[in-house]
Amino acid sequence: MSMRISLSVPLLVAACLQLTGCGERSRSTSTAPPSPPGVTTTAVHRSDIQQTGRTETVFVFSPTENQQRTDLAKRALFTYVAQQAVPGSWVHVAVGKQQSKLASLVVPEGSPRKRIRDRDLRTALTVIHDAFDRPDTTSQGQVNLPALAATVRKLRRTEYPCRVSIYGDPLYLNPEQQGYSHAPGKVTTDASIGYKHSPFQITPPLPKDTRVVWGTPDAAFGLDEQHRAAVRRFNALYIQSLGGSLLRTTEDTSLLFHYETPFAIDRIAAVNSEPGIAEVSVWSEAEEESEGIGTMKLRTKEINASRSETVEAVLTAAENDPRTIAIAINWTSADPSCDIDMYLTSNGLPGELFFDNQETTWGTHFKDVVRSETAGEVDVEDFKNWEWLKVDHARLHDLSLYLNVYRTEAPARVTIVRVWNGERKVRVIDLNVSEGDGGLGRNNRRATDAWRRVSLYSFSERDEPGTL
Repeated sequence: MSMRISLSVPLLVAACLQLTGCGERSRSTSTAPPSPPGVTTTAVHRSDIQQTGRTETVFVFSPTENQQRTDLAKRALFTYVAQQAVPGSWVHVAVGKQQSKLASLVVPEGSPRKRIRDRDLRTALTVIHDAFDRPDTTSQGQVNLPALAATVRKLRRTEYPCRVSIYGDPLYLNPEQQGYSHAPGKVTTDASIGYKHSPFQITPPLPKDTRVVWGTPDAAFGLDEQHRAAVRRFNALYIQSLGGSLLRTTEDTSLLFHYETPFAIDRIAAVNSEPGIAEVSVWSEAEEESEGIGTMKLRTKEINASRSETVEAVLTAAENDPRTIAIAINWTSADPSCDIDMYLTSNGLPGELFFDNQETTWGTHFKDVVRSETAGEVDVEDFKNWEWLKVDHARLHDLSLYLNVYRTEAPARVTIVRVWNGERKVRVIDLNVSEGDGGLGRNNRRATDAWRRVSLYSFSERDEPGTL
């Protein structure tokens, strides 16, 4: 290890000097010594922040096989640390779609030449240099935008203004989240932001007033310019929803750490849509706003569009076909955001039906209602906005049904309709739960009141918790 460092550091120092110019002096007048990398600092008064101009920057880097572009990103980072960042500022580097921490450093005092002679800085830059010189490209440029806020929160050490630079593919391509991925000509819909089944959650948020710059390895990402514009807009809207601002998406690595813009940072209005993905249909250049972020019209495509049967149609079909079973639920609660989900298994058959696994070899989950206020009044005649399941066999004793209180701040009353052996029955149960568990207790359902097992066979026995 020592031999590797001794060989790479002089080359690294020379490169930094060549990049930045050795004669420039720091613009800061602060003389306080920086904390060494890895040391957690205490809270900083707002007045101190304003006087010093220090910031805390997180650089999320996901390399591709284009080594030339990787080298340009590394050069931009070294230039920022050696010349542009205010002394005392923190810089963190996270790598790959897992956003694993690579290094943290504090920018030292002095000219670029003096800075890069700092022992702690040279150590950190050597680690970064080696990682960029032999990049792990298994992430294929994927940044994993939904994880950004959590990564920033985990790395953060001060209350300095937060800055984020991203270098990687603006497209979100996740084979485990294909219903929300930016496949060719597709973009995640606005309604997916904060939707409970979507990866694009809004908690935790970014630190207040976080400024973000996105550098892309390939200017021609996506299907075409319409697709690129739609993806840029969605990324900006999501970062806005987290409390930050996406200043630009650019292939110019010299702008990767520039957090000022001559344009006003306008808020983006969300488009009415359903959660999922949409086809990009219209993009008008006349409607473009700051740096290519404009108003987009989308043709919405619901994830479950193929499941067109209504709940009444499924219940009636089960009444007419004793070889099948149908189950439907609705609920009321004093909490309008109360959310209850069904989980169904069939003994000896693979898979569990629930909102995130809506097809098995033996059944189908049709609809997920996410708020009690949208469920409407419980009416077993019109079945407005119920959740329902269909089972393609009649072995009721093989089925195990759980209700999960995903979110609530008040008890709920649940109405359950079951059709078996051609007969429809209704029952009502009370869930005296004041807090949901977000589905986290799925693997230990006895441990929380948020999970309730419902007997389907007799449809009269008391409900009791249990495990699969």
